[in-house]
Amino acid sequence: MTSILYQYQKEGNLPIFDPIKFVELIESHDIKMRGFFDMLFQSMNPAQKNQTTQRMLKQKVMMLCYQMAALRNKQVSGTKTAIGLLMVGSGTSKNGINILANMGMSSTYQTAYNMLKKNADNHKLSVCKYINNHVSLFLIS
Repeated sequence: MTSILYQYQKEGNLPIFDPIKFVELIESHDIKMRGFFDMLFQSMNPAQKNQTTQRMLKQKVMMLCYQMAALRNKQVSGTKTAIGLLMVGSGTSKNGINILANMGMSSTYQTAYNMLKKNADNHKLSVCKYINNHVSLFLIS
C-alpha cells in the first residue's frame, strides 16, 4: 500500500479523500490489497451503526491507511500536508499545528506555510499566463 500511495503522490496527484476511489486505487494496483480495506472496515462493527456513521468510519479507515503508509515511508505525506493546510486556513496556532505534527497527524507549520505560499505563487503565475494568452480578446471587446 505504501508504494502505491507513494507513487501516486510522486506523480503529482493530490491525496484521495473519497473511500471508494481510494479502494479502487489500491486494489487496482496490487491484487494482494483486495479486501484489505474492507477487512479493516468490518473490524469497526459497521452493521451496528447507521449509514452516516458508516460513511464516517470509511473515512477514518482511509485515513488510518494513509497513516500506516506514512509510518513506512515519511514521503507519503499528502494527507498530512492537506491537514496542515486546513489547520492554517482555520486559524490554528503555529504551536497547535506543530503539536499535531509531532503526533504524526499533520505536517509542520513551516511545511504547510511553504505549500500555501507555493500555491499562491502558482495561482498568481497562472492568472498572469491566462491574461497574457487572452489579452487580445480583452482589447477587441
